[in-house]
Amino acid sequence: MEGLENHLNGFKISPEQGVLDRLKKLGTTPIKNRTSLAQLLKRSEIFYNHICLFDPGLKGIEKEISEEAETRIKYEGYILRQERDVEKIKKMEDTRLPDALNYEDVYGLTREVRDKLCEIRPLSLGQASRISGVTPAALMAVQIHLKKNTP
Repeated sequence: MEGLENHLNGFKISPEQGVLDRLKKLGTTPIKNRTSLAQLLKRSEIFYNHICLFDPGLKGIEKEISEEAETRIKYEGYILRQERDVEKIKKMEDTRLPDALNYEDVYGLTREVRDKLCEIRPLSLGQASRISGVTPAALMAVQIHLKKNTP
């Protein structure tokens, strides 16, 4: 499967008339520069069977492999964003909140959020993020406060 993805990333087509005509028939915008088949596949209107028009050798690939490669390429940006979000959550879980943290001193918290944090006394930012009513903005305010006030 990685071999197929590597091939799709490495196989480039040029903006020649025959290529431009095929793209027009597929209902997609023309290319202006050399473009990989993987880049074409990222377009919402282009599917694996379409890129086989540019590289007929792709027709012999097993359906399961081609579908997985198509999915991974089409959703690569989304997958990377999700991975970054998971890393942020892990970091929040690891960010311990000091026992002596006075939420009254944290600039930008609403009264409701201050009261909840004072009452629950979360052990980490991750735990604080799961408290009803604690917004991402409130978490950011706590993080900024910690950075400013921690030696």
